[in-house]
Amino acid sequence: MERNELISVIIPVYKVREKFLKCCVESVLEQSYRNIEVMLVDDGSPDNCGKICDEYAKKDCRVKVIHTENYGVSSARNTALNECNGNYVTFVDSDDYIGKDYLFHLYDAMQKTGSECVICGCFTVDEYKIYNSEDIKKKVVDREQAVNDLLYMKRPFHGIEITAVWASLYTMKSLDSIRFNQEMSIGEDFEFKYKVFKDISNITYISVQDYYYMVHENSAMRKGFDRKNIAVIGCLEHLIFNSKSTIYYQGVISRSVNIAIVILLMIRNKDKQYKNEQEQIIEFIKKYRKCVLLNKNSRIKVRMALILSFFGFSFMKNIYTIFNS
Repeated sequence: MERNELISVIIPVYKVREKFLKCCVESVLEQSYRNIEVMLVDDGSPDNCGKICDEYAKKDCRVKVIHTENYGVSSARNTALNECNGNYVTFVDSDDYIGKDYLFHLYDAMQKTGSECVICGCFTVDEYKIYNSEDIKKKVVDREQAVNDLLYMKRPFHGIEITAVWASLYTMKSLDSIRFNQEMSIGEDFEFKYKVFKDISNITYISVQDYYYMVHENSAMRKGFDRKNIAVIGCLEHLIFNSKSTIYYQGVISRSVNIAIVILLMIRNKDKQYKNEQEQIIEFIKKYRKCVLLNKNSRIKVRMALILSFFGFSFMKNIYTIFNS
């Protein structure tokens, strides 16, 4: 393989604070690996984000801006995937940023291992740690191990966020026709990576932490429940059904129930307007509760939540509220 192939960096943009967006884009443009195209997808942002994106395109010919209506992050990513030209693809969220050697480390590991996906670690911005990247460890795993790591949220190295779509480099060939499920407002990264992992030969983890994940009040997982979240339950049911004849069936159930619990916890007990949605989520969890509890590989936190649910789902939610307050 050539040592200077084009990498597409896909960044969906919607209602992000200007300083975060600028920090993100500049961290990409300052990469030590220079042969990149930066796909900024303005997802119908009602603020100045679209204008800022256009300004970067005028300054650097590697930047390509796509303006769309607001259809959500999955649609924005799909739009960029359909138009990018790179041999490799990575995703960066517009309120995060990356270390200057992020692309070099991922690309270098991919060339040395022949993997179709390489994943690095991340820092949350409030950790303020200094990481020595001189001795980068690599771990190559086969398809089955990679999928199981994803389903049970394993961390081969500190800082690896296995279910996140970012902090990863993919060959464009491995993505083929795989796209994000636009009906999923939660768990879409997991579903995307599951579809990718189960069709590739192996992946590589590297110990370097080059991705910086921004935690703030507007982060998606900190927002309250939205009725559109209920569509995720149907998508998870569909995913379980389609995996029934595979060796990953139990793991898909475990991860799906984990996501359903997260959605349920977004509904506060006092939010009576979501009674029907809450009952639908609870029925889904009950349907697979025993299966997850009997699966020794299920995450301890998920199993504990399910045990608490036998005392009532309101009780379970109250306990989690107390411990996370």
